[in-house]
Amino acid sequence: MNRPTLCLILASACATASLAATPHPFFEKKDDVHEIHLHFNHPNWFEKLTKDYGAGGGDDVPYTEASFEWRDVKMEKVGVRFKGFGSFMCTNGTKKPFRLKLNEFTKGQKIGGLGTYNLNNNCGDPSYVRERPYYELGASAGLLTPRHTYAALYINGK
Repeated sequence: MNRPTLCLILASACATASLAATPHPFFEKKDDVHEIHLHFNHPNWFEKLTKDYGAGGGDDVPYTEASFEWRDVKMEKVGVRFKGFGSFMCTNGTKKPFRLKLNEFTKGQKIGGLGTYNLNNNCGDPSYVRERPYYELGASAGLLTPRHTYAALYINGK
């Protein structure tokens, strides 16, 4: 192991110890597959999100309104847009990565204190399970990793 890599790992390990994540209902049970339901009133929602995303994404992509349901949580107006660039371009189909901003249209909407969620599309992973073990391996080595869980996304009932 070269010296710069070792320093990076040690710095991450120190940061992890001081940034313990607070408990959150999405991430408390690692074996759950959460069912998230979005409903768009816009008849051509996929084309709209694709057009809004444009050629390169970025932070200025507008959110499209949808309703949200997870367990007993129901929200009539949340913001939805595509996210990423590599994972967005990786698939020509409809399995795109999403960013959900629960408080985009109704201020204060959150679940467990979080208002924004990223739904990755596991681009290039036909097993749909490789990302989570990678994060768990990194966390066990003391690296900062995002909280993660599995989810099944249903859009307009499909």
